[in-house]
Amino acid sequence: MCAHMSMLCLQEMLNGQKLQGVLTSDEVQEILHARGWELDFPLFTTINRIIHGEVPPDMILRWGAVQKVQLYFPH
Repeated sequence: MCAHMSMLCLQEMLNGQKLQGVLTSDEVQEILHARGWELDFPLFTTINRIIHGEVPPDMILRWGAVQKVQLYFPH
């Protein structure tokens, strides 16, 4: 076990789960987009947009406001 929390230690502890979260978010977003549900699930959409750098991280505090932002799925 690591003595301190370095980025390497964190990556080792996560065993790639960080990347799984991104893939899962993208898969969920594809479904939401395909079914026209992005505005029905603004928290999921906001998280996915934060992951991809489309909105700043502090948008998580205002996720309901994402309904006022034009939504698109650029992937």
